[in-house]
Amino acid sequence: MDTADTDTEIEECASQELNRADSALDSAYAASLTQLDKMASDGDRGAAEAKKQLISAQQKWDDFRKTDCDVAFFLNVDGSIRIPATMKCMTDHANHRRQVLQHLFD
Repeated sequence: MDTADTDTEIEECASQELNRADSALDSAYAASLTQLDKMASDGDRGAAEAKKQLISAQQKWDDFRKTDCDVAFFLNVDGSIRIPATMKCMTDHANHRRQVLQHLFD
């Protein structure tokens, strides 16, 4: 991002960062679901319900992220930074959520 000069380059860089963050988040989410399945198969009585709750929470988190990052878009609606600002918001949320999921079983 440090070498991006044009709006197009800045948007491309922000898009790549968002894709990386979303991919890492998807991996952490899948690993969490796999861990809960393993726990359930090992006899953990709460794991199946925890999995249902995690799926629900993730869907709600997706909605929250979209709505929360719309704030950045509308604050910058007249500027060329609106799309990169929105992508940065989404990237920041994805990175935080990934950390939460990675520490779920600590």
